[in-house]
Amino acid sequence: AALMAFIHLDLPELGHAEIVTTFTRFVAGLRELSARRQQRRELAELSEYALHDIGLSRAQVVAELSKPMWR
Repeated sequence: AALMAFIHLDLPELGHAEIVTTFTRFVAGLRELSARRQQRRELAELSEYALHDIGLSRAQVVAELSKPMWR
């Protein structure tokens, strides 16, 4: 109960539509992070031949893999 009072005091009053919109954006963000992680995992597994075929170098892959998950 104390935590809820704390949260309630620190957050602006939000209507139902704002809460739904915020939650929807949050879920979309999580899906984007998951998709990015999967794409990078697949990119890391590509052979040199496959990378050449799509026009990427191993150095470009390493640079992509070194990015933080939110970028």
